[in-house]
Amino acid sequence: MHRLHRLLFSFALLLVSACAFADLGGFYYENVKYEAYVHKNNVWDVKETFVINFLEPRHGFYRFIPMKFSLWHDVTNDSGEKSREEFPYIVDIDDVEVSGGPIHEQTEEMDNHIIQIGDADRMVEGIQTYVISYKFKYPDDRVATKDILFHTILGADFKEDIRHFDFRIEFEKPLPQKAVDNLRWYSGSYGNESNIIPIEYEATTTYIAGMCDSIQPNHAITAYMELPEGYYEGVEKVQYFWHYLWLALTVVCLLVIFFRAFTIDRGRNVVKTIEFYPPDGISSAEVGVIIDNSADDGDISSLIPWFAEQGYLRIDEIENKKIELTKLRNLPDNAPIYQKKLMSLFFSKGRNTVRLNQLGDKSLEMNGVKSALKKVFSEDGRKNLVKTDSWVYMYIPLLLFGTLTIATNIVQYFTVDELFLAGFIWLLPAGLGLSLRLAGSDSDLYSSAFKRVIFFLVKFTIMAMVALMYSQCTDYGSPMADWEIFLFFLVNFLALELCGRFKLNTAYRIDMMGRLLGFKEFIETAEKENLERLQMEDATYFYRVLPYAMVFGLANTWARKFKTITVEKPDWYTTAGIYNGTNFTNHLVSSVNDTVRSHVSSCSHSSSHGGGHSGGGFSGGGGGGGGGGSW
Repeated sequence: MHRLHRLLFSFALLLVSACAFADLGGFYYENVKYEAYVHKNNVWDVKETFVINFLEPRHGFYRFIPMKFSLWHDVTNDSGEKSREEFPYIVDIDDVEVSGGPIHEQTEEMDNHIIQIGDADRMVEGIQTYVISYKFKYPDDRVATKDILFHTILGADFKEDIRHFDFRIEFEKPLPQKAVDNLRWYSGSYGNESNIIPIEYEATTTYIAGMCDSIQPNHAITAYMELPEGYYEGVEKVQYFWHYLWLALTVVCLLVIFFRAFTIDRGRNVVKTIEFYPPDGISSAEVGVIIDNSADDGDISSLIPWFAEQGYLRIDEIENKKIELTKLRNLPDNAPIYQKKLMSLFFSKGRNTVRLNQLGDKSLEMNGVKSALKKVFSEDGRKNLVKTDSWVYMYIPLLLFGTLTIATNIVQYFTVDELFLAGFIWLLPAGLGLSLRLAGSDSDLYSSAFKRVIFFLVKFTIMAMVALMYSQCTDYGSPMADWEIFLFFLVNFLALELCGRFKLNTAYRIDMMGRLLGFKEFIETAEKENLERLQMEDATYFYRVLPYAMVFGLANTWARKFKTITVEKPDWYTTAGIYNGTNFTNHLVSSVNDTVRSHVSSCSHSSSHGGGHSGGGFSGGGGGGGGGGSW
């Protein structure tokens, strides 16, 4: 994986070089000198001298130093089990100074510190000397058994010949003689686990110095030494202050939400009253909105037989079972806006007859009908359906602090983008779950319990998979263990499931729902004797109830109950065939539903060098390294 990262980085750098640099030959390194003073806190004061012979005019020299790498270490958990874990590291590069030319640009890109020396308005040629000094700060290695010196003094990304290379590394704290005796060199192309460059060197407890000649392009030199644990003193530790702060704030939000959700005054419970007739003065479409606080396709479809039963239009079944509507009279002036909009949609341009399958694309108009239908309840304060408890806004800091908690649950982070990428893994399903929960909370009391359970399990499964996926992405040594991550996701998921309790039904909706639930239950369970009596009392009873049965999703159930009950064909319906109540209902419901859906659907779709071994190294591994070239 890390070699792949390096290949990708090299490819990206090649593209950049093609645009901004001039690494196409035309120069070589007469001499490269690497000098470093290693403090006991593993901060390296580095001085690099590059003597370059430009055979062609160039603006100057650039140097990039990797700031991110990783090593693999053997670790033992609390149960005594050993495993091999990847440890990511981020180094700081500070106090950069150069000579030999001005700093044209200094940036941090692609996990590298890039220093560009020279003048865009001036070219140089021949022998040029560039000196770069900087501090290279290693973080705590987080390994309890040993310390390691694993540093690349010559990176693998210098693309031209180096005639001579010499180096000297001095140590503030003397090295153990045993460690000096076991010093190993790795050299050659990146990843080589042997030493192919003849290095002449001297190693003592206070310094390591040496030289070599004729180094080919893209060849690295890396020093590896195992040191006793505690050799480095005062190394900067990884700080988890912000992680624990966000976690504490998340816990506070969770406690507030759970407390409020279970102590909130949700008002009176819905009490069903048996109803034989639909409520007066309320259309079937308005009943649909009261049920789930949403204007749906089925609500609009139900208005076609409702209009017919009210005497506003006639429904004709013509050849091939197509449906044709004919306007019989205009709506009254005080009719709701949504009803006028729907009639205008059907009978535009002064026409009085329309075939449903020839309406064309009316998606915008249909959305306007739905919007106007919703406004019947939102514009009249006496008919408001839901009210929201202000404590629901606690979910905003919950998502924010939860995201920051997850984002900072990493040992090392480099950029803001990387920091929040991990948090986004949490924010996406959490935010989506909250939105879906708030959107669907209005119908929780009235939808199928089976559907609610299935929806809950689906959401829980998705969130659990996200939690497991995230736990696999965390670094070894992250402040939250895998089980703590899963618990964090679980508790937050349950808090999100409670958000529906913050949306409260108004007294108007509670009263209406009691009547509507009773009416719905009657449609489902009514016995033949009662239906025969009601039909005898009112010959239009079957058709009066049909639009409301459509809204409840019980149109076919309602038709089957009248299969053996005599129901006369309504005067607002004609057919070329033999009239049958059940067939009429099935065909009418499917036709109008398909028509409405067809006119709504069109609108609703509108490089870092990584790797390493706890028992050894390789060329180009550890800290340091990188490369450079001309521009």
